[in-house]
Amino acid sequence: MKRKLLLIAFAIVSFGFVSGCGLTSSGGKFVVADTTQVDVKAIKDIRIDVVNGEIKIKAVPDVKGIDFVLIKEAHGRTQSSARKNLDKFKITMNIGDSSLTISDDTPRELKNGRKVKIYITMPSTLNSAKLTMVNGEISLEGRLDSATIKGVNGVLSFKGHASNLTVGLVNGTIHTSGGFNRFACSVVNGNIDGNIDEILDGSASCVNGSIHFTISGLKNLKVVASALKPEYIDITGFDNVSEKDNKVIAVLGDGINMLQLSTVTGKIQVEAVRNVYALRN
Repeated sequence: MKRKLLLIAFAIVSFGFVSGCGLTSSGGKFVVADTTQVDVKAIKDIRIDVVNGEIKIKAVPDVKGIDFVLIKEAHGRTQSSARKNLDKFKITMNIGDSSLTISDDTPRELKNGRKVKIYITMPSTLNSAKLTMVNGEISLEGRLDSATIKGVNGVLSFKGHASNLTVGLVNGTIHTSGGFNRFACSVVNGNIDGNIDEILDGSASCVNGSIHFTISGLKNLKVVASALKPEYIDITGFDNVSEKDNKVIAVLGDGINMLQLSTVTGKIQVEAVRNVYALRN
């Protein structure tokens, strides 16, 4: 299988705009573009660890080939300083028979003012992904055995199905949508929200922030929610809702599957929707 790798490098300066060999004035931007094609097999495992930027990966059945775009951005007060900063911006990529690893190997003192943006669209051959970023946005869509998404500041999103999903963030927002055998989401300062249509065992927790989940089409689920006060918890659409030891317990059916939710200073809202058609419309 052939995959196209598009590598575009950006440098921000005070004057001018360069694209290819041309130089024009366009909002004070200097741009250098380089394109490369690489022959690889299907990707089953992805590992990405970068500092600043954006990662978007979509692995879906209706896609035949692999489209890969990597954009580097660097800032400078002058055209020459921006170019020097871009030249020192080192992104290392290793491609195996069925794996892809990307890391930011720029010296620590040079990483400020640089961003890397990674966009991958591919067939649903992806089995596992581990995505890490300090500042920015990560979005992952697909059906995977294992997915780990971690960040410090930003927005982390997962859509699809995963046997095991782990999402961790310090400051920002976590979005989850789909089905999971097991998942764990945690954020210190921020919110967690999502739509769950399949689950065996899951948990979501935050210190300063709120949690909001919509449960769609599930027949058996037990939710145990804890907050500073029980009145900060709103759970609707379940067969039975009760309070015990400052927690709110809600049960659908026999409650064989478990979802545990906790927040310190925020609120928790869970809505069970039996009619999935109503949810989609």
